[in-house]
Amino acid sequence: MTQPQRGVHLPGLVAELRAVVCTQDAPVGERSAAAAELARLAAAGVAGADPDEWWGLAALSTEAATADPDRPVPVSPSRIDLFLTCELRTLMQDLGVSDDPATAASLAS
Repeated sequence: MTQPQRGVHLPGLVAELRAVVCTQDAPVGERSAAAAELARLAAAGVAGADPDEWWGLAALSTEAATADPDRPVPVSPSRIDLFLTCELRTLMQDLGVSDDPATAASLAS
């Protein structure tokens, strides 16, 4: 089986390097080389190369529960359907955010 050829665009290269850096089973030398290359690309301003831009690495903004853990959560078939359609929208509605475009604009800014 032959390895697929690497793409020629920077986002693909950055993604491949990040995958190597984040793979615990990768050889140490490969991880170090990938990290060094990501540092070089980050210094050159390549988007996504700097770990500060990676999703999931930032600390939680709050440790507070989104719901009272002592109260039962009402569930209905329609709520499950809404959740399966869009988890984020369901959570935002539970927090009181409406579909009003003015509200959506304030969340985006």
